[in-house]
Amino acid sequence: MRKRIFFILAVLLLFSGTAHALCNRSAAPCYEKEKDGWYYGEKLQGVDLQSFHLLFDPGRHDPEFADYAADKSHVYRGDRILPGVDPVAFRLLGYRYSRDATHVYYDGKLLSGADAKTFVEIANGSFKDAMHVYAGETPIKDADPATFSLVGGYPGLARDATHVFLIPNVMPDANPRDVKDLGRWYWASNKKIFFEDKPLVQADFATFHVAGDREYAISAEDENYYFVEGQALDKEECRRVGAVAIACKDYIFAAKEKYTAGIDPVSLRYLGRLSRMLPHSCELLESMMIYQDKNGVYGFYEGGPISRFTSFRPKERFETLDKDMESRLCSHPAVETMEFDNAWRQN
Repeated sequence: MRKRIFFILAVLLLFSGTAHALCNRSAAPCYEKEKDGWYYGEKLQGVDLQSFHLLFDPGRHDPEFADYAADKSHVYRGDRILPGVDPVAFRLLGYRYSRDATHVYYDGKLLSGADAKTFVEIANGSFKDAMHVYAGETPIKDADPATFSLVGGYPGLARDATHVFLIPNVMPDANPRDVKDLGRWYWASNKKIFFEDKPLVQADFATFHVAGDREYAISAEDENYYFVEGQALDKEECRRVGAVAIACKDYIFAAKEKYTAGIDPVSLRYLGRLSRMLPHSCELLESMMIYQDKNGVYGFYEGGPISRFTSFRPKERFETLDKDMESRLCSHPAVETMEFDNAWRQN
């Protein structure tokens, strides 16, 4: 009994020590109130305890993620007093912006030239005042705040009366009258298809369409090409294999990664998807898609790397994923992760 009481007291002492012991934010400090005052890692000095309160971004009220606070005399960013900021009028706007009655701030620093009286959010973290549109702490060159608006759901795609922007840059080949968000980082204007800030010269405007959200092999296609993250794959040289793979002459794409070694694209074929009702012992394999080539058997996830099952011999052939093969995969789940080639993303 004494040992149990001692253990409980030890736990209580462990969690009743300094303020930052209770702060569980990946080792980062946060505001905490103790009997002797407020802490942000270290004790805050000169705080008016009766008026001190935490400040939150719109829609957020988790004290663990509060980086701002105020009392009757000051606004605090962490353990630092922000000089000259009016604590009565100060408001957090979200996306690292804030303001009081006379000034606008970004990341706790004065946003020079911004007009607090007309500073408002356009949408999704884009802000403007009467004279400028802002990307972080920098005004967007040539943007007209009176006509500026975001386009679709593409983060950063915008237009005003005379320009198209991929914030913060102007896109000179695009027309604000017909710019359209296509989804999955593709957009169109002037009868051209773009991926991020690059025009896709191979894309056929008339037949181009973006793949659905549950499509993992490709992100778009037209009558001549598959597209993976803007990379064009000629349909005469590449074929779709199952739900997540494109096999070409010398390489394969799977879940947006390129594999140039270890997997044979010519003999690669899809066997089936593992059940979602596997025994607990092999639940990590649930919903894995099983493929085979002349070198072995592989497991593909919708959004992860390819794994080769080391318990299968290269000469073994399977026509489909049946219960016997599923049981064998569960009994011998040892795998090695295949290395993918990331260099194509740099081109």
